[in-house]
Amino acid sequence: MKVLLLGDRFMTNEVLEAAIRRVFDGCGVKMEFTYLSDNWPVDPVEKNDEVCEYCGDETAILPLIRDADILMTHTGCITSRVIAAAQKLRVIGVGRGGPVNINMA
Repeated sequence: MKVLLLGDRFMTNEVLEAAIRRVFDGCGVKMEFTYLSDNWPVDPVEKNDEVCEYCGDETAILPLIRDADILMTHTGCITSRVIAAAQKLRVIGVGRGGPVNINMA
């Protein structure tokens, strides 16, 4: 299973990976992790016409999301363009109080 982790300086990729591994512990599922990080909270959150409170550039996510089965993010910009590029995606997880950085529509 391919897992894309979009961490930041607060919720690091290592923390996100540990959480995913705990969920699948003992299931016999082999995981391959890919990492991308943004610079939140050093860089402020942004807002666009699809999502608010995100950090980073959606174009950096696009080439990495194509083969991912699972996406786990904290502040990454998950727009309709990112979701459309995710050809195999089954699950989007967000490590914050709500999915304000994900286009839920």
